[in-house]
Amino acid sequence: MVSPILNDLRIISQLENHSVKLLFTSGLPEVDDHESGGGIYELQVKGHDWNYKKVYSGICYGLIKYQDTFISIDDKDGVIQLDTSYNIIKAKKLKNATRGHGIAYSKITRSFYIVSSYRDSIIVLNEKFEQTDEIFISDKHQKSGNPEHHCNDICIVGNSLYVTMFSYTGNWKRDIFDGVALEIDLVSTKKIGRVINDLWMPHNISFLDGSLTVLDSLRGELKTNNARAIGKFPAFTRGLDFDGVYYYVGQSRNRNYSKNIGLSLNISIDTAIIIFDPTTKASRTIHFPQKLSEIHSILVI
Repeated sequence: MVSPILNDLRIISQLENHSVKLLFTSGLPEVDDHESGGGIYELQVKGHDWNYKKVYSGICYGLIKYQDTFISIDDKDGVIQLDTSYNIIKAKKLKNATRGHGIAYSKITRSFYIVSSYRDSIIVLNEKFEQTDEIFISDKHQKSGNPEHHCNDICIVGNSLYVTMFSYTGNWKRDIFDGVALEIDLVSTKKIGRVINDLWMPHNISFLDGSLTVLDSLRGELKTNNARAIGKFPAFTRGLDFDGVYYYVGQSRNRNYSKNIGLSLNISIDTAIIIFDPTTKASRTIHFPQKLSEIHSILVI
């Protein structure tokens, strides 16, 4: 038997001595500073010590591992592929006004799927980064010429594609945040329906530990296991990965903090990555300087 006090100390010690290496992206404007601005960053945590550095400068959002390389979305240069030393292997610009956000790859179709926030669509690219299709969420963009759904992130499981958005009906500009995760069939490209409802400014979605997992960003909630909240954090949550033991949750400066008044008793404006134990609910927070105010994607490497 282990006393509760010793067990608490063990859990704290494990978090304090945890080591991990990961990448994260930031969609801030480019600046000549290795600790701030948009781009891809490498973070190394070794017990009590940690450090981070910018390894690619750009306006970056989605980030995935593809074979032995990394692929990200740069608002300026489009789709970029980097080797493990962060050298550019290949880059391909997307069409104007797409604002590529999340990205996923399907082994079944051997294609990349990129969320276009400005076109309310999913852009389909082959492995040469050539566009082969475009899947629209609705016909609202074609009618108005403006983005209406605010689509963000994407994941693929089998023949299903899941995309998160601020508003299923396309009314977020009218202060209706009926956020969802929408399922689309990869083969027919038909919309199957909403699989997770009642989300407020959702972002990252992944299939982790056998469950669709999503960040309900404004509420600061990590939802999994039938879309239940298993963790709640004090800032705008964006950026997510899981190593089998800990979740890694990004926090960005909350530009919409006033909407959280009445929902949260502690509205953080800090930028950080939280290492979260879903079993014990214990967490450790790596805080970044205020000049690095946004995190979009996290990838454990």
